[in-house]
Amino acid sequence: MENLETTETESTMTEDPAIEPEQTEPETEQLESSDDRQVAKLRKESARYRTQLRETQSQLEQTTAQLTAARRQILANHRAVTGWVRDDAVSALLDGLDVPSLFGDDGTLDADALGNAVREQLKAHPYFDRKPGIGAMKTVLANHSPHVRQPVNSDPLAAALRVRR
Repeated sequence: MENLETTETESTMTEDPAIEPEQTEPETEQLESSDDRQVAKLRKESARYRTQLRETQSQLEQTTAQLTAARRQILANHRAVTGWVRDDAVSALLDGLDVPSLFGDDGTLDADALGNAVREQLKAHPYFDRKPGIGAMKTVLANHSPHVRQPVNSDPLAAALRVRR
């Protein structure tokens, strides 16, 4: 019986619940701390990428603004604009144009598209025209009714001015 008692005591000693949690706690703490370190590392890395993204976006916006300003300067000095538009109206004319659409994918200026766009703007805003008399005369002549070459008898003015023979 003594053997039975000693075996029972030995078995109860190895199965003691107080001993096992002590052994597992350091393992879970190590896992949690390694997970926390991994999470912290990933958060730091994602914060670095977000910062780089914001910097890149601001550089892109700045470069786009500079490109637009350079394109507007090119258009302002082009002969299609300087020859047809008053100097003080160039900025207002360029505000009405879609500047990026006037340039090709390779960055070259499409002079025909610019000429057409300037003509459209001058039709809409004839006061931009460098030589308004020519444009106004063309508009008047294009929109007028045909002239009557011989006086009409029913016209009282023509009757009054008619010289009697």
